[in-house]
Amino acid sequence: MTGVGGSVETLRVDLTELESGQQGLIEWQRKMGAKIKLSQEYYTKKEADAQFADTKHLDEKFNLMQTTLAGLDKLIREVNGSQATTVSNIPLCPDPVAPTLGKWSYQIDNPDSHPKLPFVPGVSIYFKCNEGYGIIGGKEGTKMFERLCNSDGKWYSPDKSQTGMPACEKCKTTTDYVKVDHTQYYSQTTGNARWGGKDFRSGSPGEDESLNRWVVGPLDMSKVTKLKFKYEYVTGYSWNCGFSKVTGYKDCTKASKFPVDGGTFNYGGLSTSIQDRFAKGPEIKVYIEDASNKDIRTQVYNSRKLEDYPYDNCGANGGWGETLKQGDGCYSPLVEVESTRQANGKWQFDETEDLPTCACSATAANSCRSLGCTGTYTKDKLADGTKQEKKRTIEMPNPNAQVDQAGRVKIVFNFANNGRNLHLNPHHLTLEVVAEAYNAEARACRV
Repeated sequence: MTGVGGSVETLRVDLTELESGQQGLIEWQRKMGAKIKLSQEYYTKKEADAQFADTKHLDEKFNLMQTTLAGLDKLIREVNGSQATTVSNIPLCPDPVAPTLGKWSYQIDNPDSHPKLPFVPGVSIYFKCNEGYGIIGGKEGTKMFERLCNSDGKWYSPDKSQTGMPACEKCKTTTDYVKVDHTQYYSQTTGNARWGGKDFRSGSPGEDESLNRWVVGPLDMSKVTKLKFKYEYVTGYSWNCGFSKVTGYKDCTKASKFPVDGGTFNYGGLSTSIQDRFAKGPEIKVYIEDASNKDIRTQVYNSRKLEDYPYDNCGANGGWGETLKQGDGCYSPLVEVESTRQANGKWQFDETEDLPTCACSATAANSCRSLGCTGTYTKDKLADGTKQEKKRTIEMPNPNAQVDQAGRVKIVFNFANNGRNLHLNPHHLTLEVVAEAYNAEARACRV
């Protein structure tokens, strides 16, 4: 067969080239592969229709190949004797037996799309247990779900530690949170995001959010159903706008200008262009990602636009504080997040953050400064007009079910800087995850 074209030559199988033993089979497979030449050119559909065989023609040829392989299997069995499974001429392994609560296939994927093969040395088969079960003895980095026909006519696992067919066991189910040590991954940033010793700087305004990441993992987990975490932040490129813990509130949504030296003012408004950038605060987006393929991911959290607690006046609001003291320094109050996968496959998160408040008195330590109010003012609206709430419950769209097939996952914090940036304080993150006790990569239960 010279290609996948209209002119297809007969593929002749010469059994005299098949030497006994596993290495002999491998060499024979190489010779057979050399007879099949694949084109490296690409064609439009119209060109392909004119030059290549149609689907029906190919199906006929593959059916013929399957018939040929079945004939080869029959021939080998006749040579060996109807009941024999091992003969010095052509060893043959016993027909596979599917485990209880499982199945086997010729391919690791696409189990139903492979023609039947004779079970001669060098042939591999693969096993998979039903949902909720795993291969006994399987663990990370092994392929105990694979069996290889050996030259002695027996099936072995790849490391030859197991013989015969694998068996399945029921995996333990859990609804308990497991704490993740996120501190060991502080150096795993990409793009212009970076760890500075006290917090993460998210990069610069306007950068591609897909580049600026903090990656936690890979984690030896799969089928995550819940996660929760906490964080504190300050916002950069803020022109001292918004709420601060000590110096109060500076309203930067108004048009009047304030003194260049930052002195006393009634309104803290800036130019129209800066007002626009202030309203485009940074966001934190969290994803669960396949550890082996960053394109397979599902979003589980999206912060609101962050606009308060400015980096620029940290010095007047307690500085950077003590690392081990929660809520210390100029960082925001703690933001608490819990995200759960719903029955429909979508993720829904609950977020809680105390709303910023200030004293309306001009002489108070935490003065509203630019607001004509009385008593105490609590902010309930963002600069872009969006309602600001103490608690939000949001369902994330477009879940990616492929993530559940990952053997290991990563928890990825993406920084969307928009018109500004942020600093994320992770010292009190307390990242916790609920995951299924099944390792999809090893097709086994987790210990």
